[in-house]
Amino acid sequence: KLSHHFFSHKGEELGYVLSGRLQMTLPHSVHKLKTGDAVYLTSETPSQWMNPGPGTARLLWMVVG
Repeated sequence: KLSHHFFSHKGEELGYVLSGRLQMTLPHSVHKLKTGDAVYLTSETPSQWMNPGPGTARLLWMVVG
């Protein structure tokens, strides 16, 4: 079980929060996502994410390019 993760991806990615919360840290901003929110990342965008909530965050994550 990971509480946070840093990754540099090779393609475009789309993430959708099925339940819980997700905090995304990008080079110049921080975004707080909740159930029903989505995020799109390009291959050039390094990001860091973590679950700031007390419960489990469930995500649907797709590599789209």
